Amino acid sequence: MDENDGLNDPDFFLREENHLKDDNYDYNKKKVSMLLKKNNITEKCDGENNVEKCSDKNNQIEENIINENNLEIIQDIQNYENDDNKSSNIKNTLIHKDIPLKIHNIISSANLDTEIDLRLVAVSIKSAEYNPSKINTLIIRINHPKCTALIFKSGRIMLTGTKSKTDSINGCKKIGKIIKFVTNQNIRLKNFKIENIIASANCNIPVRLEMLAHDHKDYCNYEPELFAGLVYRYKPTSNLKSVILIFVSGKIIITGCKSIQKLNTVFQDIYNVLVQYKS
Repeated sequence: MDENDGLNDPDFFLREENHLKDDNYDYNKKKVSMLLKKNNITEKCDGENNVEKCSDKNNQIEENIINENNLEIIQDIQNYENDDNKSSNIKNTLIHKDIPLKIHNIISSANLDTEIDLRLVAVSIKSAEYNPSKINTLIIRINHPKCTALIFKSGRIMLTGTKSKTDSINGCKKIGKIIKFVTNQNIRLKNFKIENIIASANCNIPVRLEMLAHDHKDYCNYEPELFAGLVYRYKPTSNLKSVILIFVSGKIIITGCKSIQKLNTVFQDIYNVLVQYKS
């Protein structure tokens, strides 16, 4: 393939042979140098926290599409609850208190700092989905890193399906490059942040859920006739909150954390609680 072909082809970065080649997601240096020089693509992601807020309708759209694309993740979690050995051979795993924490999904957001012509992008990229009669949001799925991007006219991006912060940042960068190729706009990736981390762990502690629900009734919801797990709403401070599903086997699912540090804090605190209710 000629090096210049990518300059006129918006699907260039979606092709298998042009995907990231190693764990650090480094492109072929010669191609990157050529593409960045001729297209002035901004690679830096700054740390501003002024992400544009969407309307309630758009927030609902985000939630619906993210839920739709999380079916595989939900199935993975359900299988996890029935598999005692899965946590010992998993990828994307953190080790905390000698217990592996598996990250199933990271939902992140960023802004391209410009309005996007969604229709133009949709007709230029084979993998794009756009149906403005239903929702005014463009959907692009990429394989490396594997994720789904929701793109709004305002330039806001919601990314779901990644399992590390590095993958999330690189997914947003790749979307920015694709938009740059199609629209020839000055794209600047900014305001990147993690919105939610979904993770699971096996604490290997049989838990007395009834007693836990009784003693922590202000934080717990436990209806075994409807759902086997206990829902624990963890909110020690306004900046740290999470919803945790706890099963009698000692397996837990943690949602709502916005950083790995907070995820570890939540896990450590809930682990200390579970130890007190070991059966």
